[in-house]
Amino acid sequence: MTHSLPRFDSIPLRAILHLAAAFGWFRGQDDVTGAFLHSKIDTEIYMKQPPGFEDGTNKVLQLLLGLYGLKQASRLWNEHMDDKLVNAGFHRLRSDNAVYVQRCDTGDSILAIHVDNFLSFADSQAELARVQNLLHSLFEMTTEDPDWIMGFQLISNPHDNTVSISHHQYISAILERFNMVDCNTHRTPVETGTVLSHSDEPSTKEEIEEMKKTPYRELTGALIWISVISRPDIAFAASHLAQFNANPGHAHWVAAKRVLRYLAATRDLRLVLGLEGVLPIGAGDTADMTSPESIQILSGYSDSDWGRDIDDRRSISGYVFRIGGSTIAWNSRKQTTVAASSTEAEYMALAHASKQGLWLRQLLIEIGVDYLQDTPVTLHVDNKGAIDLAKDNRNNNRTKHIDIRHHFVRERIADGTFILKHCASGDMVADGLTKPLATELHTKFVDTIGLH
Repeated sequence: MTHSLPRFDSIPLRAILHLAAAFGWFRGQDDVTGAFLHSKIDTEIYMKQPPGFEDGTNKVLQLLLGLYGLKQASRLWNEHMDDKLVNAGFHRLRSDNAVYVQRCDTGDSILAIHVDNFLSFADSQAELARVQNLLHSLFEMTTEDPDWIMGFQLISNPHDNTVSISHHQYISAILERFNMVDCNTHRTPVETGTVLSHSDEPSTKEEIEEMKKTPYRELTGALIWISVISRPDIAFAASHLAQFNANPGHAHWVAAKRVLRYLAATRDLRLVLGLEGVLPIGAGDTADMTSPESIQILSGYSDSDWGRDIDDRRSISGYVFRIGGSTIAWNSRKQTTVAASSTEAEYMALAHASKQGLWLRQLLIEIGVDYLQDTPVTLHVDNKGAIDLAKDNRNNNRTKHIDIRHHFVRERIADGTFILKHCASGDMVADGLTKPLATELHTKFVDTIGLH
């Protein structure tokens, strides 16, 4: 039995933010007071009398309610919360257990939940008030500022039907934490030609002791947090640097600080969601990009850099998914096996991206994007060999060794879930997730991915 809560995932949140902004929905935030104390204990647990409350009998106390620190407290709160919400008419998504929807005569609403924090979305101000009043009747809650969530800021522009995610304040805080407030800045997070390796790890006792003084893991953790929420432009750098967390060397530390120097120069960049980002690559000037269908178009970009890692010669996969033109999902990761060719590396990256695309499609349909039920997801790939391999179910001497799990994408193409489309390398949105880019290309990547 699991004792954990559903994991907070920023992807559904960005998807909901995009749709809510584009369609002019309203947003609110509420926080449950003493959440774990709302649920009853489902087994016998006893504790000593706490200091200051002893009665001299030396008796133990039986716990009746969930208590912070108990391994089952998270599960008990989650079950209690789910029971309350379902009985109140909310439906929990199968694709994401932290998201609930409700459709009724008064309007539609969505809840995105992180532990005891409820972010509410509704199609009218009156419906939002009804939902928040309902939540306050179910739980003891306080109303919070809906523009600040878990350390990042949401900046709404209802006139343009957009919302932006900003980490400006958090970036300023980590610059101060790592004594880099007045640092020299860079225009790219990673210098082209930079090659980091496990050979750069400290080898002598003196070097190891010296590197223990550097807060490398603390810095990479902060960079990863920023990259997964609002800054896909540092996703490749953050993922690559995290590979050396076990034994970082001086070269790794210098590279990590360079990313901070880049963030110092670009802390004002915000990920823009909503109508401003609905123009897909290649759309004609006459396309109606404010139509409901255009706002809800799901498309993806898959790319790889063959043999990028010099230690094990594994390739780097990267993908980007958009709703309309708003970037809602991205990933940069090293592949788990060596690819024998660039086509194979691209095919493996495509298989990984297609799994994410399938989940996103299911998520959006459950949220209420009915348009996607009969509409395939377009996946853009810049390698024609990988496209041919995905469309052809036959194996040959050059491809029959490829692991069966990578052929997942073939079935989804055959059943019409995905359509593959070749795009020029210069239009590959995911390019910056697989390797360092020169300044001009990186600037284009930043703009194309929706950072303004």
